Amino acid sequence: HRLAERPTPWPVIAAGSTGSIPATRELLGVIAGLPRGAVVLPGLDIAMDDESWAQLGEQHPQFALKQLLGHLDLERGAVATLARAEPAPRDWLVSEIMRPPATSEAWRGVVASDHGRIAAALRGVELVEARDLREEALVVSLILRHGLETPGKTVSLVTPDRELARRVKQELAQAGVTADDSAGEPLIRFGGAALMSLVIDAVLAGFAPDSLMALFRHELCELGFEAEAVRRIVDVCELALFRGQAMAPPLDGLKQALAAARRALDEDGHRHPATLGLAEADWTDAAEFVDRAAACLLPLAAATPGGFSAHFDRLVLASETIAGPALWGGEAGDALRQLVQTLSQDAGYLPACGFEQAAGIVRSHLAATPFRRRAAETRVAILGLLEARLARPGLVVLGGLNEGRWPALPEPGPWLSRPMRAILGMQQPERQIGQTAHDFTQAMGCPEVFLVWSRRVGDAPAIPSRWILRLRMLMDAAGLAAVSNWPALAARLSEPATLTPCRKPRALPPVVARPARLSVTRIETLIRDPYAIYAQHVLRLEPLAAMSEAPDLAARGTIFHGAIGDFLKRFPATLPADALAQLLDLGHMHFAPFRSDPDIAGFWWPQFIRVAHWLVGSEPELRRDVRQTFAEIGGKLVFDVAGHAFTLTCRADRIDVFADGEARILDYKTGTMPSGPQVAAGLAPQLTLQAAMLEAGAFPSIGSRQTRDIVYVKLGGGDPPGDIREPNLDGTPMDFAHRHFDGLKSLLAAYADQAKPYLPRAAVELEDDECDYDHLSRYREWALSGDGA
Repeated sequence: HRLAERPTPWPVIAAGSTGSIPATRELLGVIAGLPRGAVVLPGLDIAMDDESWAQLGEQHPQFALKQLLGHLDLERGAVATLARAEPAPRDWLVSEIMRPPATSEAWRGVVASDHGRIAAALRGVELVEARDLREEALVVSLILRHGLETPGKTVSLVTPDRELARRVKQELAQAGVTADDSAGEPLIRFGGAALMSLVIDAVLAGFAPDSLMALFRHELCELGFEAEAVRRIVDVCELALFRGQAMAPPLDGLKQALAAARRALDEDGHRHPATLGLAEADWTDAAEFVDRAAACLLPLAAATPGGFSAHFDRLVLASETIAGPALWGGEAGDALRQLVQTLSQDAGYLPACGFEQAAGIVRSHLAATPFRRRAAETRVAILGLLEARLARPGLVVLGGLNEGRWPALPEPGPWLSRPMRAILGMQQPERQIGQTAHDFTQAMGCPEVFLVWSRRVGDAPAIPSRWILRLRMLMDAAGLAAVSNWPALAARLSEPATLTPCRKPRALPPVVARPARLSVTRIETLIRDPYAIYAQHVLRLEPLAAMSEAPDLAARGTIFHGAIGDFLKRFPATLPADALAQLLDLGHMHFAPFRSDPDIAGFWWPQFIRVAHWLVGSEPELRRDVRQTFAEIGGKLVFDVAGHAFTLTCRADRIDVFADGEARILDYKTGTMPSGPQVAAGLAPQLTLQAAMLEAGAFPSIGSRQTRDIVYVKLGGGDPPGDIREPNLDGTPMDFAHRHFDGLKSLLAAYADQAKPYLPRAAVELEDDECDYDHLSRYREWALSGDGA
């Protein structure tokens, strides 16, 4: 309005706008009417035939310019050209690719008479089809690096696909090339913003172990300690509080749980080696650290619904307390400070809400705010479609040219139908396709153009962009091949000069370093996966328990075994009249630490109740003619192996001694039970070796006994709740006990030879089973190489 009322005598030039927004169209009309005003239209197709111009739809790249000229009440012929009057071959070909469907029959004449013109238009243009997004990024980075070989040449990737842009930037960085990314990265990935996001995660997750550890592991999380000390402190917290714990302690109970964990470790004769080097100062610092963390974070969880400003202030204060001044450090800190100031100024306009809603608002702003590092001068640019309108590099790669990516699928919106949009004078959703088509045609004007797409996007097959399909149709009809060597060149980057298959490891430790003590359960490991024995008993490597995940079947077995073992110890000879109540009381005691877990309370406890009823009902029959029952009893047998003493240990679930002096060995199983053939073959020798130990007097409180039966007791808790099974053996248990014990001595004698290697996965039950040390033995590598010798 100011320009229209008081026209300026000075030049006013509007360049590069298509006038797709009504307010912009008005401004352009005023500028065009000024005494020294000019409107420069980007890429107006002056050579398009009138019939095609009349048929333009909203998906066409010229549609916005046609609308603008209509608003200005101008014909296309009234627009002057700044350069050539006749379109170059590339301009002509792009116009043909975008020809409206209503006049597409004209392609027959183009194909019939203009082969040479099509070929001339494609000079400097190459079509590249990649296998998937990973290969597409590698190909694009290789093309850009090739362009940089020409001194002074600028190269660009233009794409609306941010995942492709990030992958290309990473590939270039690995080659030592810095790219200027116009879109930057979300602020939430950097510095203090990332820390603030982790604080939000921890609060919303109820301070779950994984969320707390992610926060504690962040480089800015210090809570007043030195950075080097924090790493040590967090290791202590992870090992003592969260590793191997079925139920994680609450945040306000971490300090007490840490003290309890220390006492438990001091009393544990089999504590993990990672906890052996912890000093007094480590425990003291860890206690102070979790105390400060609780004081800082708990006010966020306790916040009642109120104004956004109060929640936001508490969040910022907690983040500052955790990180200190480093929260605002560097370029990312400056960007975070500006965002915090903006949100603080606008907080009064937001309604009252809870912390969860306030956190969602903060997180959305952290994710939506772009952050660009001030990059050194570079000839490589990664551009979005909007930024690409201002650049003319010597070489451009148009990446992500798949239908659904470029152009993206139109978003119809949730509120207005197409007729409503038309009545209100609004653009239809397809208008965005026309705008991105215009960006495509403009980028095609660069000297060197590479059009790149993928055959797959994610896990699904993909098709090239509609513009690529049209171009390939014209090329095929003209007999022009679209063959590119770039994917093959990219594949060469990862091809080794020579391929040496990874061989199965053959661990040969000195004889003196080999284990001289094993339990009967580890004997089965020695048979099935000798490398695990080498890793655990020679290298002294123990797997770390998982972070406080939901209790698994192993935890269920521990709880069941503990309650049943205590019951058998309490009543070794006769059952009381209230046996069921006694067993359920013991079950309550062992389940008590886990009753807050809904899965345990809802599934495992009812299963245990059914198991308890079944056990009490079946126990009289099991105890018939039994003089005494021994539960959870340890045994140790020392014998000679190649001139050296070897100790075999065990902890038997249950041994029943009959009135005639013979014994029965029982093993309670909450998981899979071994089959009779596995027991007979010695692949599951736990009970037969216990029988051999019992005969040799390895259990002092029982004495030397012959084993009459070996029995597995299945505890499922379903229908039926339990089952008693004796493995089907072709002989007496003592026959197999002698045979397996002799085999064990032969096996141990073999490993007493320096030349005997500890091989991985020698006799695993299932090939797909995961073993604890597969990553160390590099199982997947030598198994896939086909050379496991």
